[in-house]
Amino acid sequence: MADLNNSYAYASPRFPVFYDAWVFAMFGNTNSETSVYQKYLRSYSHRQVILDLCTGTGRVVRALGEDYSHKSLEDAIIYGIDHAPAMVQRAQATCTPTHPMQEHKWKVASATNFYEALDDGEKVDLLINSAGSISHLLHRRDVQSFLDQVKKSLRPQTGVALISVLVEMIHGPEEKEGPGGSEDLVQDGMGGLILPCEDDGEGLSGYWHKSATKVTWNEDKTVRTDSFYVELHTGGSGAVAWREDLNWGLAVFDEKAWAEDVESAGLKVVNMIPEGDSYQRFYVLSNLAT
Repeated sequence: MADLNNSYAYASPRFPVFYDAWVFAMFGNTNSETSVYQKYLRSYSHRQVILDLCTGTGRVVRALGEDYSHKSLEDAIIYGIDHAPAMVQRAQATCTPTHPMQEHKWKVASATNFYEALDDGEKVDLLINSAGSISHLLHRRDVQSFLDQVKKSLRPQTGVALISVLVEMIHGPEEKEGPGGSEDLVQDGMGGLILPCEDDGEGLSGYWHKSATKVTWNEDKTVRTDSFYVELHTGGSGAVAWREDLNWGLAVFDEKAWAEDVESAGLKVVNMIPEGDSYQRFYVLSNLAT
């Protein structure tokens, strides 16, 4: 075994390639949120600016290119911002503009301090924060900083933000019957699985082995930690080339605090969109104030 460490999953340089394979195993090429994004694409006299915040490996940016024919995308400026350099590097390597005049801009910045990463104070028409990423902000002060950054970044009057919240993190531990709130632990990502690996990013091939996810809660049941390991097995004997023990934290979503903090930031909730499979809810925030 080459090495063994315990780390925040998104900081691992080995995680992004596995992450893409893992997401594909759960969802295939489908992107259930695409209809939500499409509702908020607009044509303007200026080039539309879209920000995929917490872009990960660029899944939303790829979907915007592959799933839509909206004219505003032809010359859109699309930002992909994430706090994890390895994820941004993977996104940049796997996403290409779908139109000659479309522009991708990849930046490394946190969800609590991303406004300065926008070139020349560029204002955003559509901000997307997908897949319940907001739950990775473990403290209320971080959510407040995030909302302040959303306010600064959105174009006055017309800017819109789509913020995804996982339904299981609204309910918290008491109302969940099992890991991920689903009986299918592979489908919701909590179960163990084995995936083929053609290239792990370091030139090795074989099979990734992901363990079942262990869920633990802090004392007051407000923060959940998901822990699991990923191994790469190579060769006919299945020797373990490397293993990483990984984790991340997820905070329970406090609806009352959220409503107060949205108002304090000078934003307004103009819509809530539940998805058909009910695993997430989108809050649509508008920057109505100048």
